[in-house]
Amino acid sequence: MSEDDRIPLDWSRRDHHTGIVRLHRGLIALRRNRAGRTAGLRGQGVTVHHVNNTDKVIAFHRYAHGTPCDSKIVLANFGNRSYQDYTVGLPRRGTWRVRFNSD
Repeated sequence: MSEDDRIPLDWSRRDHHTGIVRLHRGLIALRRNRAGRTAGLRGQGVTVHHVNNTDKVIAFHRYAHGTPCDSKIVLANFGNRSYQDYTVGLPRRGTWRVRFNSD
């Protein structure tokens, strides 16, 4: 743990950083399955699905029971560029929807 990790958040500045606060609220809502569409993020199942070390992109499959209703793919781009067309295969056929995009 670094020194900065021990400094408590200064909540008096939340109005100055509304975008970051909104981003974290959205992520917390997904993780807690508040809308009833992201149960897989609460499950224990994790499979690394895609790794691209060159472009710093990773995708992993999160699930509770492995059913189509609780399967979620988390795609993270840790590089310093965005992509218009980036293909990542999915674990099964069907309709997949974007639930969160921080771009």
